[in-house]
Amino acid sequence: MNNITAFRKFVSGHHLYAGLLITLAVLVPSIVFFQQGLLVKYILVPLGVINVGFADSPGSFKHRVNANIIAIVAYFVVSVIAGWSRDYMWLSIAELLIFAIVLSLAGIYGTRMSSIGTSALMCFIFFSDRNFVAGDILINAWYMTVGGILYFVLFILFYRLRPYKLIQQMLGEHLIELASLLNLRSSYYAPKVDYDHIMDQMLKKQVILKEQQENLREVLFKTRQIVQESTVKSRSLLVIFMDSVDLYERILLSQQDYVQLHKAFDGKHILQVYGRYLNILAFELEQVGLALQQGRQYHSKRELNKAFEKCRGAFYQLRERAMDSSNMEDFIMLRQILYSLQDLTDRIKKINLLTKSKKDISAEITIGASLEPVKEKRSIRDFDPFTPKQQYDFRLFVENISFKSGQFRHAIRVTVALVLGLVVSRMFNLGHHSYWVLMTIIIILKPSYSLGRQKNIDRIGGTIVGGIISFLTIYFISDVDAIFVVICFATLLSCSMLRINYFIYAIGMTMMVILSYDFISAKIMSDVLMQRILNSGIGCAIGYVASLFVLPTWEHEQKNQYASEMMDANKAYFIAVAGYFIGKPLDVEYFKLCRKNAFIALANLSDNFQRMLSDPKRQQVKLQEYHHFVVTSNMLCSYIASLSYYAQQEDKRFVSEEFTLVFSQIKQNFETVQQALTWPASEDAGSVLRQLPVNQKLLELLEQRKKELQVSQDGPHNTSIRKFLTDYKTINSLFNLINGVVADQKKIVLELAKS
Repeated sequence: MNNITAFRKFVSGHHLYAGLLITLAVLVPSIVFFQQGLLVKYILVPLGVINVGFADSPGSFKHRVNANIIAIVAYFVVSVIAGWSRDYMWLSIAELLIFAIVLSLAGIYGTRMSSIGTSALMCFIFFSDRNFVAGDILINAWYMTVGGILYFVLFILFYRLRPYKLIQQMLGEHLIELASLLNLRSSYYAPKVDYDHIMDQMLKKQVILKEQQENLREVLFKTRQIVQESTVKSRSLLVIFMDSVDLYERILLSQQDYVQLHKAFDGKHILQVYGRYLNILAFELEQVGLALQQGRQYHSKRELNKAFEKCRGAFYQLRERAMDSSNMEDFIMLRQILYSLQDLTDRIKKINLLTKSKKDISAEITIGASLEPVKEKRSIRDFDPFTPKQQYDFRLFVENISFKSGQFRHAIRVTVALVLGLVVSRMFNLGHHSYWVLMTIIIILKPSYSLGRQKNIDRIGGTIVGGIISFLTIYFISDVDAIFVVICFATLLSCSMLRINYFIYAIGMTMMVILSYDFISAKIMSDVLMQRILNSGIGCAIGYVASLFVLPTWEHEQKNQYASEMMDANKAYFIAVAGYFIGKPLDVEYFKLCRKNAFIALANLSDNFQRMLSDPKRQQVKLQEYHHFVVTSNMLCSYIASLSYYAQQEDKRFVSEEFTLVFSQIKQNFETVQQALTWPASEDAGSVLRQLPVNQKLLELLEQRKKELQVSQDGPHNTSIRKFLTDYKTINSLFNLINGVVADQKKIVLELAKS
């Protein structure tokens, strides 16, 4: 993705849209109060907007409404309690201990509740400081509540005016990321290939795509308006998402033996032709995603059919010149890639069609076989197996009060750091803004060291850069209106970048705070700037020390859990898919559920590995082995996805007794690896069988095909068994590849599971 595309994606994306909503809710009352000379008195109104707006994350309308109401009530209660007890030091410390633990533990209920807990802790810090909140506590808490209600009302209004906007933006962003994944896949066809780099980049991309798919499932499947309405708009959005998941699987299943491909076809130009066509497809998908974000139609200037015909023509020309009985299997692999390119082309054209006029969409829904599931009236319960599950019962809270719980250890870490920050801010004269120490601690401390470390770096860097820009702005600009414009821009920047780039968010927030003080008060800006940098630096230092030494959570402690979940998911995925080839009926819904679970497990595994890279070197336990396991798990998931493509065709010719023993052996190997991962010291884990039984049916087909090549007078492409042989050999090869990867994982998990 180039810089221009990234900019267009941001401008039309939901992050900027949400930032505009928060900025509007902040600036409108601020301008009114400023004109009346009341902004200082009512400063808590825009602060209430920011607190509720920052905690509001994308999701279903019902969940967001409930979360906003909970946030508004929680902020009011916490603020009142903190304000009434702030004159009693020991009571304030006791309350801080209780609120820090309880509100930090809110993270067990998901990201949205974690954000609410963090913002509620912020309110406690604000109202505990007499320099920040002076006067009547109830009135000030009410001012902040009014700000939260203002954001809530604007959120409802914006949603009612454009109910599909968020979904369009999220879907468009998802398609753009899929295009990036497709571009990465095209790198395998370049003359020089860095396999490790491409794999690492693909793993990172899969983490992003997993998070997007989970968010989209919640928004789509838990929104009654989308699931049950029969409008063309709602149906088309639902179908686009379902097709995008299939497209994601199709991109993953294009995994090939690229080393053998380059060995057989380097210097013959065919791989570069395939790679360029993948780039064309990626560009088309990217443009469709941008158009969907912007709510417009995309009319391609490229003829995909003509571009594909060039690929097909290049393949046939090479085959006519170079194929013989010795390299026939390499050409079968090359032909399989051509089939995959054709399938990708059809899927992208279909998604593009669904973004166009109602007439075109209606036609597609009428004729598209894959749209049958959404033609009927669906219930939200029909999608329950595919939607993210989140428990909200009190038992979950109680069960997490244990040092074995990572979230509880995080809560203790936050509590210790806040108490230490409070003591430091009271013992030393840190100015009227000593609360910035505690604010910084709350912001940068995260359940894992790696996330907190990056936040720490971004916070320090963003504060310094934002401070310098603020100083230069005031030094060179004396016009009040111009400074106000800069404040507006800084507000929009911080509100839009919170979930994208924390470094830029910190720059925008620092500019907004410093310039606002200069704008509305007589305080010396240099004093405010120095306090901002100093107190943020102290908070970062305390947070960093706490993350290292107070019940730290290291990523390697969870690697066996993620590995076990990955093995379970891949095994279930394999059984759901491979059962078809031994005569079992294909349960499409169960297969898709297993596919979803496997992709989520793979993304979680990859994410855990990426975070481990940020841990201290001494905590990167078994890093090399873990990397091998992540890579082989990705390959295994891709091979099973490739196998599912043939199972979904439901061609009875693919069902064969030859696969019965193959299925049983691979299943047994899965169980052996699972046992080795669970009990590495056990001698009962058994050994894996690396060689599968020879497929006699395939040998007969190959022999028949070789004879046809020797006697054919009309060209090697005129044959009745060519297509079936290509598919059948690919299926058999996939079984062998799956078995080989599972066998390799036996050695890896034995090392991985050792302490």
